[in-house]
Amino acid sequence: MPVLTIRNALSPLERRRVAELGAIADPADPDDLARGLRDVLEQGAERLAGMRDRCLTVTRTTYNWELAVLPYLALVGTIVSGD
Repeated sequence: MPVLTIRNALSPLERRRVAELGAIADPADPDDLARGLRDVLEQGAERLAGMRDRCLTVTRTTYNWELAVLPYLALVGTIVSGD
């Protein structure tokens, strides 16, 4: 499933990565949101399938709670242990 994400939440490197997964838009600009949705919805079937495959890959390897929580758990462990 391709994504539409907001521009101001991403670093320049993340913007380049996310651009391959869908579209990026300014959340304060309705015209830009509409453009982003059109960019995703007007892709051909082959391009949408590629976006979907890339989205599934990054959710398994990068953007998921199981991985995102690890640095926080390590920090809490350090705080609790007093190190």
